[in-house]
Amino acid sequence: MATEIIPEGAAGASDFPHTDPVTTVELFKRLDEQARRWLSLIESTLETHRNAAHIYPEPREPLPQWAVDRLEDGGQLRASAEDYRLQRAMLREALDLASGEGSHTRYEIWDPRPNSRFVRLEIRSESLQEARERLDLLKERFPTAHIVQVDVRHTGGGASDPALLDTLVGKLWHAGTSYPSEGNEVFEIQDDTGRTVSVEAQVLRTHAIFERLSLEAQETVKHSVAHHTTQGGGQ
Repeated sequence: MATEIIPEGAAGASDFPHTDPVTTVELFKRLDEQARRWLSLIESTLETHRNAAHIYPEPREPLPQWAVDRLEDGGQLRASAEDYRLQRAMLREALDLASGEGSHTRYEIWDPRPNSRFVRLEIRSESLQEARERLDLLKERFPTAHIVQVDVRHTGGGASDPALLDTLVGKLWHAGTSYPSEGNEVFEIQDDTGRTVSVEAQVLRTHAIFERLSLEAQETVKHSVAHHTTQGGGQ
């Protein structure tokens, strides 16, 4: 078990026995634990301050305003906490990928619509950093778009008979996407009757029914095929 890291040049550092160095993952976990502990203390203290008069059975005295200002960091506490959570997620993902274990997480970009529906604009960004870059490009056209984290669903590469696409009637919906261990993503297409047909993205892209999909759905299929091709999976 690695010992605590000794700052370079610290007095007596050379007297410590040599041990295995602290790994990057271990260091990340330690720093994250400390950061979350202090954030929790600050947030709980501010919560007690806001509800001081209603604490049962003994109300508390509220904090002096100067202390509140310091804890809230001039109004930046919430933004700082959210930025930390984002950076933490990105670093954890980078460490997982660097370790060779891979990631079971993908990122999609969705946009809400006035009728309370959501449209998937892009699928399967491999990393949060990639998704953020894609979101920046889409924000001008879709200012309310946001990133959604999803888990990979392994389907074993199976897909329904593409001939069933010809039997779909009425309006078509992009009902979902799954990720096989090999091959293109599998798109689930649903018609007005509620029937769903699942086919690989490459098959859907070349089928006549592709033109009946919404423009957003067409874009996600194109993105999927292009992504698979650039990763060396194209024909």
